[in-house]
Amino acid sequence: MAEKAVSRKRKRRSRSVSRELMSCWGEVTGWDTSLSVLPMRGSGVTHLESMQSIEIRGRLCSPVKRVDTFQILAFPRAELDRSKDGATSVGSILSMRSALDAAMHLTDPEFQHLLTTACSGRLASIHLCFPPPRYGRAEIVSVSFSTAPPEVDTE
Repeated sequence: MAEKAVSRKRKRRSRSVSRELMSCWGEVTGWDTSLSVLPMRGSGVTHLESMQSIEIRGRLCSPVKRVDTFQILAFPRAELDRSKDGATSVGSILSMRSALDAAMHLTDPEFQHLLTTACSGRLASIHLCFPPPRYGRAEIVSVSFSTAPPEVDTE
């Protein structure tokens, strides 16, 4: 009898997983880029390996879980193949404490386009789609970077 009561409690506590996606626009207020070059040793041969990144910061047009700022770190990856393994995300939300912190890998052409847009001073907005964050984390289903101003959510 006690097992049935415990099992009922667990059933009541379990949350239904929502498949709906959240959508948010953000206004880009700043960005930084970095380049690191490191000697890497492998199989007795030393070669140089570089790592580039761009960090984009801004304000969300509508707060998400009481967070109204964002930081997105993007990296290029030459061998990125999204067709493998049925990729379902383009990046991840890593934390939602003081800001929506996210990271993503882009192909080299995508990264260069984003970097060029930012360097020209034209990067104005981002648009993210993701499932409701759980414990401050979520997979980013889609991302758009634009020179147009953000659309204001009217919900």
